[in-house]
Amino acid sequence: MTHNDYQKHFLKVLSSTSPEQAADDLRVLADAAWHKGWSPDVEQVALPLLRKAAYLADFFASNQAMPLNQSRLLKSRLKALAAQFPDVAAEGFYVGDVAGKTNRDALAKKWGLTSGVQAKRVPGLLDLQRRSTHHQSSR
Repeated sequence: MTHNDYQKHFLKVLSSTSPEQAADDLRVLADAAWHKGWSPDVEQVALPLLRKAAYLADFFASNQAMPLNQSRLLKSRLKALAAQFPDVAAEGFYVGDVAGKTNRDALAKKWGLTSGVQAKRVPGLLDLQRRSTHHQSSR
């Protein structure tokens, strides 16, 4: 797959309505980000989806499966983007998400979302996290 192919999967996840709908694309992206050196072009995403794009990129970069140098570079790009977000009403990660009583996803809160990708509802995603041979504890 090319970088553009991965970017198309990234945009599909951002417009998904549920973890189940996003599952196949999320697994492809997680494998690419954590094991194949791919990083999303968050800066190319239009403003309505930019907050969710930054959250998803941070989700990938925050996992120890991503090589440390790649993670640091992506996080520095995200830090530059954070100032661009207008104060708007928080939304869920998935289109039509209704805000739950409690949001336990710290990354979602960081990016002003009421919910995140809900990794436990995406079959195989946690296995991709565990598959990593990278053991980086200094994040």
